[in-house]
Amino acid sequence: YNSPTYKVSLLDRPSVLSFNVKLDYPGYLNKPSEQLSNVGNLLVPQGTVVNWEFAADHTDSLLFRFNTDAKPTAARLIDDNTFVLNRKLMQNAGYTVSLKNGQVASPSTIQYNVQVIPDRFPQVSVDRIQDTVTYNYIALSGLVSDDYGFSKLRLNYKINRNGKPSPLYSKDIPINKSTTSQNFIYNWSLDSLKLGQEDKVEYYVQVWDNDGVNGAKSSRSNQLNFSIPSNAEIQKQVDKSAEKTEEQIDNALSKTQAIKKELQTMEDRMRTKKSSDFQDKKQLQDILQKREELMKEVQKLQEQMQKTNDTQQRFAEKNQAMQDKMEQLQKLFKDLLDPESKQLYEQLKQLLERKQDEKASDMLDRLTRKEKNMERDLD
Repeated sequence: YNSPTYKVSLLDRPSVLSFNVKLDYPGYLNKPSEQLSNVGNLLVPQGTVVNWEFAADHTDSLLFRFNTDAKPTAARLIDDNTFVLNRKLMQNAGYTVSLKNGQVASPSTIQYNVQVIPDRFPQVSVDRIQDTVTYNYIALSGLVSDDYGFSKLRLNYKINRNGKPSPLYSKDIPINKSTTSQNFIYNWSLDSLKLGQEDKVEYYVQVWDNDGVNGAKSSRSNQLNFSIPSNAEIQKQVDKSAEKTEEQIDNALSKTQAIKKELQTMEDRMRTKKSSDFQDKKQLQDILQKREELMKEVQKLQEQMQKTNDTQQRFAEKNQAMQDKMEQLQKLFKDLLDPESKQLYEQLKQLLERKQDEKASDMLDRLTRKEKNMERDLD
């Protein structure tokens, strides 16, 4: 048995031959365009313009359907088999590409995903060193970071006088806008603010990124505070510093007396010995080291007293006793740095090494008298 002869017609199903994707990144990123081939799943910065170009066969229309849109978008046919579509991507989306013709009822569909990387907020951290002597400056340092760069960095502040806040003032802080992470330093002189006692300054640092898609976004540091003490607080600070200074002067006096005593002992021993020995040289080295340490302590003490004196001169009544102590310390420090004393110690060391004991004994006598003078200055 032979069946009738039938005619079979083949339908051309629409299909994708190949496709290209061109990525045009936002201009503020300074990133060149990128070309991809046959890649539909994308990871792009927010604001990137994506240009699809599909080469299709047996296709009358090509539709893009994004899950963020209510309706599909038709790609534009630019020649016999090439379809194009441009779209600016602002959020994550899934999309399908559907190909149709007049012969096949159900379209051919391909599914992809786009992940959009948003421009993050910038970050800022701040450290400070505040002048607590004359209250004339604040030294700021910190770190700013962003994923793409910055547009500006500012110091914002208000002044509170008698419980009444001023308007918000700003100062620009220089930065390199093209880097993504950098340290900054800003020395803020407060002279122009004309701050008085009990005035308060509230301030913070604010940074803006260079977001060219959504507009520059900003972040700010925690609010910091700077206060000028009252007259009573200043006087309390001065009195406390003066008390501490007295203790340190007494300590320096004790060390000076100890050095003088060691020199005297060494001098007496040298006069009764026929020649110096290793023990004498070691003792002299110990004395030199103690004198060097004393010099550092007196220098530090002098700096502390200078700070107290500066605070006092700006805010408090002049304290003559404190001024006298300051002058005494300056004289003592000058004596300690006296080139003649340093030379005498060096000569004494050389005389002991050469075993010129008589000359060494005379040199010890001169040094002992100098140390007595320093003790008298401290006392």
